[in-house]
Amino acid sequence: MLFLSRQKIFLAEKKISNIMNGNITTLIFDLDDTLILTRDHYRESFESFVDLMEKLGFERSEVTPVFDRLEMKNNASMGVSPARYPTSMKMTYEDLCRDRGIEPDLRIIEDVEDAGWKISRARYSSMPDARDVVERLSEKFRLILLTRGEEKLQMRKVRESGMENYFSKTYIVPQKNVEAFRRILAGENLKPGETAVIGDSIPADINPSLKLGMTAVYIPYQLSGYSWPYEDNVRPENDKYITLKKLADLVPLLLPGRKTGQD
Repeated sequence: MLFLSRQKIFLAEKKISNIMNGNITTLIFDLDDTLILTRDHYRESFESFVDLMEKLGFERSEVTPVFDRLEMKNNASMGVSPARYPTSMKMTYEDLCRDRGIEPDLRIIEDVEDAGWKISRARYSSMPDARDVVERLSEKFRLILLTRGEEKLQMRKVRESGMENYFSKTYIVPQKNVEAFRRILAGENLKPGETAVIGDSIPADINPSLKLGMTAVYIPYQLSGYSWPYEDNVRPENDKYITLKKLADLVPLLLPGRKTGQD
C-alpha cells in the first residue's frame, strides 16, 4: 500500500512537471462551466419543467428517465440547437401522456416549451475568479476560446463576461471532437506538445486533446449536482491528464509563485 501511494504521488508530480516544463505556449479554454456558469441555468430550467409535471400528477421519478432518454436522442440529432431542451421537454410530456392514455394539452405544451427556453433568456455570469485567471495567464500564454453552442448565444456569454479581449481567437463549433481540435491546431499553426486544453468535460475537452497529444487539464464542475445524461459514465481516454479542484488553481500551476486574488 505504501508503494502504491508513492507511485500515485510520483505520477501526479510527473503530470504536473509536464505542463510546467516551459514548453506550453498556448491555452485552449472551454467556455461553458469552465469560464461561464451555465449548468445551473439548465438545472433551473429542468426544475421548472419537473414542477409543472408534478402539478399535472406526474412523479419526478417517472419524468426524469424519460427526459434523460429523449435528451440523449435529441443531443445526437439536434446538437447545440437552443431548441433542443424545450423539444426534449415537449416530447417528454407527450410520452407521459401517451403512457396514461390522455391527450396532450396544447396550452400545457406551450408552458412546457417555455420552461426549456429559459436557458436562452438567462443572464450568464462568470465562474469564480474566471476573469482574474484569464487576465493573468494572458500575460504569458496565447489564449484561444473553443466552445460548443449556438453562435449568437455563445457570443453573448463571452461579451457579457468581459473576457472577450483576452482571447486571440474564438471558435464556436457544433461539436467538440478530435476533428475540431485538429482544425484549430492546423489553422493556428500550433504544436500539440506546446498546447494545453482546459475544460470541464471528459468527452468534449479531455479525450480529444489526449488523443492528439495535447496537455489536458480537467476542472470538474462542482457548483451543483446537475449533470448531462449523455456524458454520464464516459471515461477518460487515459490517465495522462491533470485534475484541478477549481479554475483559480491554474494560476499557481502555470505561473509558479503567483495566485489569484490579492497577491
